[in-house]
Amino acid sequence: KNPLGRYQTSFPDKPIPVFYPIITDFNYGLFQFQNQNGQESIGVGKEMFAGLTGIYDQISITNPNFSSYINRTFNLNHLPEKIMMALATDLVTEPGSNRLVDHILAEGKKLYLVRQWMPDLTDSIWFECTQEQIDWIKENELDIWRFLLTDKLLYKNSSKDIANLTKPAPHSQGMPPEAPGRAVNYLGYKIIESYTKNNKVSLQELANENDYDQILQKAKYKPR
Repeated sequence: KNPLGRYQTSFPDKPIPVFYPIITDFNYGLFQFQNQNGQESIGVGKEMFAGLTGIYDQISITNPNFSSYINRTFNLNHLPEKIMMALATDLVTEPGSNRLVDHILAEGKKLYLVRQWMPDLTDSIWFECTQEQIDWIKENELDIWRFLLTDKLLYKNSSKDIANLTKPAPHSQGMPPEAPGRAVNYLGYKIIESYTKNNKVSLQELANENDYDQILQKAKYKPR
């Protein structure tokens, strides 16, 4: 099955969206909307996936959306993953709290869903970083977990920490320079992976479970 086929199998009540390739004058990559017939649709800004790295660098020096760590993914190799991530994001409810752990696990859910729909995806495209960066995260999983525990960040209510650690960034604050942005989200993925294995949870049940304390407890996560 292709990724959209796996998506519809795991969420049969969700229709496969209609796709519209359009020109957005470098304003939008992907965006979701309902067309005039009420169908769920995804607009794809064609010029944002043309791999025009040199041009992207010149469009807006001050706009963080065109930073090199982001625009390196503006190509056709990343387009399928970005589409499936948009569908995963639509399924995962944004946490109602500012606890860092809730947001790490919500991001982990999205990564887990994409991995289930695209099992053959390379790690670097799946995590939207270089292969060296994802290798570093895997090798330092235990140290990242210790960082969160030692600095008492997991249960801290801080929108600043959420933005600094779970959202796209050139680097994860508080970690060694080799740590790419969003490194903690990989731990979120590993916790979700452990949770689904230990509790035989379907993808629908996973998407609908928003008690993150229960997820963390039942995951019995042990960092590598």
